[in-house]
Amino acid sequence: LPGGARAVFSRVVASTFSSPAGVSRVENRLPEARRLYEDALDIRRTLALANPEAHLRALAITLNNLGLLSKEERRHDEARKYYEEALAIRRRLAATNPDAHLTGVATMLSNLSSLNRDEDRDAEARAQLEEALDIRRALAAKDPDIPLPDLASPLGSLALLNRHDGRDDEARRQYEEVVGIYRGLVATQPEVYLPDLALALSTFGALNTDEKRYPEARLQLEEALDIRRGLARRSAAVH
Repeated sequence: LPGGARAVFSRVVASTFSSPAGVSRVENRLPEARRLYEDALDIRRTLALANPEAHLRALAITLNNLGLLSKEERRHDEARKYYEEALAIRRRLAATNPDAHLTGVATMLSNLSSLNRDEDRDAEARAQLEEALDIRRALAAKDPDIPLPDLASPLGSLALLNRHDGRDDEARRQYEEVVGIYRGLVATQPEVYLPDLALALSTFGALNTDEKRYPEARLQLEEALDIRRGLARRSAAVH
């Protein structure tokens, strides 16, 4: 095949490996998913060497998928290696096209922070979450159509970390913002975001319980319970 046709063929083959790998992962067929992702990774590395501009983003996605899979399998050293390489690629792409790639940087920072929290590397996790949050805020300030859940997710993770570290005042501010975001989203898409609001209220209620702010905790926990009961009733009616 000519060079251009060979690249197209290789890209199609890599996608052919990646798509069933995702299905295998969802179905908990993890060894099969790993083999497929690794095959896709080999192809995408070759393509990115020949034409980085066209293929680095796909390479970063495959690395992230392998990182997620490795974390599920508790192969943390491998997960870290994949995440860090994917983050380096995303930073390289964002340096020349921030509007297209800063979201990818924030995603990789959040994934790395999750791994670091699992390993009690709280200082690293905090730095990564704070950078991810700064990116999400900057993007949201520029574009009101940026999905607000993208902001709520690192906020909630940072609140959990602050609570774990005894930084309750910071956690409170973050929980308040998260609850406010989900209340706004529930106003327009209740079926999508009511479970997230219930979770945010529950975690905020737990903080208030720890601080003996029982009236606030009761209100939040009762609201969360009412939401979950309503969701359970609707689910039972559908099924």
